[in-house]
Amino acid sequence: MTAFRLLGAVLMPLLLVACAGASSTLGGLVSATATSAKKDGLQCQRVPVNGTRMTEKVCTTAAQREASTQVATDAQSELDMGTQQVSDPEGA
Repeated sequence: MTAFRLLGAVLMPLLLVACAGASSTLGGLVSATATSAKKDGLQCQRVPVNGTRMTEKVCTTAAQREASTQVATDAQSELDMGTQQVSDPEGA
Protein backbone atom coordinates (compact mmCIF):
# COMPACT_ATOMS: atom_id res chain seq x y z
CA MET A 1 0.00 0.00 0.00
CA THR A 2 2.84 2.39 0.80
CA ALA A 3 4.44 1.72 -2.57
CA PHE A 4 1.26 2.87 -4.33
CA ARG A 5 1.12 6.05 -2.26
CA LEU A 6 4.78 6.76 -2.96
CA LEU A 7 4.30 6.09 -6.65
CA GLY A 8 1.30 8.41 -6.70
CA ALA A 9 3.22 11.13 -4.85
CA VAL A 10 6.05 10.91 -7.36
CA LEU A 11 3.92 10.65 -10.49
CA MET A 12 1.42 13.41 -9.75
CA PRO A 13 3.89 16.34 -9.98
CA LEU A 14 5.36 14.91 -13.17
CA LEU A 15 1.95 14.54 -14.73
CA LEU A 16 0.87 18.04 -13.71
CA VAL A 17 4.01 19.59 -15.20
CA ALA A 18 3.44 17.72 -18.45
CA CYS A 19 -0.14 18.99 -18.66
CA ALA A 20 0.77 22.58 -17.83
CA GLY A 21 3.32 22.73 -20.63
CA ALA A 22 1.00 21.17 -23.18
CA SER A 23 -1.92 23.53 -22.59
CA SER A 24 0.04 26.71 -23.41
CA THR A 25 0.95 25.59 -26.93
CA LEU A 26 -2.12 23.52 -27.73
CA GLY A 27 -2.89 25.16 -31.07
CA GLY A 28 0.43 24.26 -32.71
CA LEU A 29 0.56 20.79 -31.27
CA VAL A 30 -2.83 19.52 -32.39
CA SER A 31 -1.69 18.57 -35.89
CA ALA A 32 1.67 17.21 -34.73
CA THR A 33 0.15 15.12 -31.94
CA ALA A 34 -1.29 12.42 -34.18
CA THR A 35 2.03 11.70 -35.90
CA SER A 36 4.21 11.98 -32.81
CA ALA A 37 1.86 9.94 -30.61
CA LYS A 38 2.82 6.69 -32.27
CA LYS A 39 6.52 7.57 -32.31
CA ASP A 40 6.69 8.72 -28.67
CA GLY A 41 4.43 6.02 -27.24
CA LEU A 42 1.96 8.64 -26.04
CA GLN A 43 -0.75 7.30 -23.75
CA CYS A 44 -3.56 9.25 -22.14
CA GLN A 45 -5.57 8.42 -19.04
CA ARG A 46 -8.13 10.05 -16.79
CA VAL A 47 -6.66 11.05 -13.40
CA PRO A 48 -8.80 12.10 -10.42
CA VAL A 49 -8.45 15.70 -9.26
CA ASN A 50 -8.05 16.09 -5.50
CA GLY A 51 -11.03 17.65 -3.76
CA THR A 52 -13.52 17.00 -6.57
CA ARG A 53 -15.27 14.17 -8.33
CA MET A 54 -13.86 15.39 -11.61
CA THR A 55 -11.03 13.81 -13.57
CA GLU A 56 -8.58 15.32 -15.99
CA LYS A 57 -6.94 13.83 -19.05
CA VAL A 58 -3.19 13.34 -18.61
CA CYS A 59 -1.01 12.21 -21.50
CA THR A 60 2.53 10.94 -21.05
CA THR A 61 5.19 9.56 -23.35
CA ALA A 62 6.97 6.26 -22.86
CA ALA A 63 10.09 8.14 -21.74
CA GLN A 64 8.15 10.09 -19.10
CA ARG A 65 6.55 6.93 -17.75
CA GLU A 66 9.92 5.15 -17.62
CA ALA A 67 11.53 8.12 -15.81
CA SER A 68 8.75 8.31 -13.22
CA THR A 69 8.92 4.54 -12.68
CA GLN A 70 12.67 4.77 -12.13
CA VAL A 71 12.25 7.64 -9.65
CA ALA A 72 9.63 5.66 -7.73
CA THR A 73 11.81 2.54 -7.71
CA ASP A 74 14.81 4.50 -6.42
CA ALA A 75 12.71 6.16 -3.71
CA GLN A 76 11.30 2.81 -2.61
CA SER A 77 14.82 1.33 -2.49
CA GLU A 78 15.98 4.20 -0.28
CA LEU A 79 13.01 3.69 2.03
CA ASP A 80 13.67 -0.05 2.21
CA MET A 81 17.33 0.55 3.04
CA GLY A 82 16.36 2.95 5.82
CA THR A 83 13.99 0.48 7.44
CA GLN A 84 16.50 -2.34 7.71
CA GLN A 85 17.62 -2.90 11.27
CA VAL A 86 21.30 -2.37 11.88
CA SER A 87 22.83 -4.53 14.60
CA ASP A 88 24.70 -2.76 17.37
CA PRO A 89 28.45 -3.51 17.01
CA GLU A 90 28.89 -3.29 20.79
CA GLY A 91 26.11 -5.82 21.40
CA ALA A 92 24.04 -3.49 23.61
